[in-house]
Amino acid sequence: MRITMKNIRHLLKRTILGLLLSAFLILILDILLYVIVFYGIIRSDTVPISPSTVLSQTSQNLKEEENSYKLSTSFENNLKQCHAWAMLVDHISGKVLWGYALPSDVETSYTIADAAQFTQGYLNGYPVFCTKYHDDLLVEGYPRGTYSNNLRAIPVNAIRIIPGFAVTILLLDLLLIGVIYFWVSRKTIFFIDPLVEGVQALSEGKPVQLKESGTLGPVSKSINETSCALQEKNAQIKRKDQARTNWIAGVSHDIRTPLSLVMGYSEQLEQDDALSTENRTKASIIRMQSIRIRNLISDLNLISKLEYDMQPIHMQAIRAVTVLRQAAVDFLNSSVDKNYPIHWDMDKQADDLIIRADAGLLVRAVSNLIQNSQLHNPNGCAIFLRLEKQGDVCKIAVGDDGVGAQPDQLKQLQNTPHYMMSEDSNGEQRHGLGLLIVQKIVKAHHGQFEIDSTPGHGFRNVLSLPLIQPDRKQYE
Repeated sequence: MRITMKNIRHLLKRTILGLLLSAFLILILDILLYVIVFYGIIRSDTVPISPSTVLSQTSQNLKEEENSYKLSTSFENNLKQCHAWAMLVDHISGKVLWGYALPSDVETSYTIADAAQFTQGYLNGYPVFCTKYHDDLLVEGYPRGTYSNNLRAIPVNAIRIIPGFAVTILLLDLLLIGVIYFWVSRKTIFFIDPLVEGVQALSEGKPVQLKESGTLGPVSKSINETSCALQEKNAQIKRKDQARTNWIAGVSHDIRTPLSLVMGYSEQLEQDDALSTENRTKASIIRMQSIRIRNLISDLNLISKLEYDMQPIHMQAIRAVTVLRQAAVDFLNSSVDKNYPIHWDMDKQADDLIIRADAGLLVRAVSNLIQNSQLHNPNGCAIFLRLEKQGDVCKIAVGDDGVGAQPDQLKQLQNTPHYMMSEDSNGEQRHGLGLLIVQKIVKAHHGQFEIDSTPGHGFRNVLSLPLIQPDRKQYE
């Protein structure tokens, strides 16, 4: 998967948005906790009933009996539980007409000025709450430090603007969050952009030179050092590959002329009736082995070109069946051995299977597979060529009914295309470049190559190549 700056920006945006959302949720949680805790403090206070409720109930339960006032015993217990005290002040004389649990420092007579003062919330430091009882003043007080009872005048206009002010503050907070998000994103991307581009360039084998300053300077330095090491390593590999290519090309050029002479003279000796049958057989063996050397040199050159994209590939729409026919004809023309008959097994739609391929390279691949069947079955075998359609894929199968391969040999072939395998007779090493060439050619055609074998039941190779929709008039 290719990493792009779009991916990085998306990741950064998600991270920063996650942080901002977390901050917002934490703020909401703080408010909820504050409300819950504050409400809990109120509910868990030593006073089980609010002062206003107690004052109202006191006013209702206070009864006048024979020029005196009295509370029910049960309600006095309520006041006791609330740690409250109460008194009734006469509206004319200012004297206390009735009192319950009055503190010792509370007077029993008040002037109008005194009454005006403690009706503001406090009497000698005690928080008090007042209400009218008939024409008199009922006062309820609590211990010092239990309630804050300050009364302040607030303009109505100030109260009216509170909702709009709260919304405005919220919008300003959101705007500030947006500005912070934009600034952090730009700042982060400014530092990360060069690093991502550098890593991407490393993956593509390009040289990288980043500025080694700023917060991420050490990371940039590491990327630069890695780039230098990779460039040096790639240069060494390139020099080695160039040396190998030059060596193969030089050997091919130097061996071509003497090999042609060996092949020509051995063929003349093979056809010379003056020689004995034994000598003519030896000449035939020399010629066949010379052909193998020539093919080996050709294989090495082709692999080298395919590996470094030096082999021109001329793609065109062709019938798959023509590839099989050409490979079969080439094999029959080059082999006089009748122990390798070719059997055809074609699908009914074989003539209509059109592929885009380099005909020469694909014929070379099929020919290599046919020659492998001959090479690994010296006592002869039947060679089977099959062509069929499976969905949008053309299947070209080359198999035989020869000795096959052992499971460990098959595994080695599947995992190591360039293999070395000894014959049982004389220990001769086989280079195994045939399958490597086939794999390279199939890969160049965007196809797949599979091999399968059962000991004693032959070998099977399958080339899977994509089909194309042909212009039928071109082939009619």
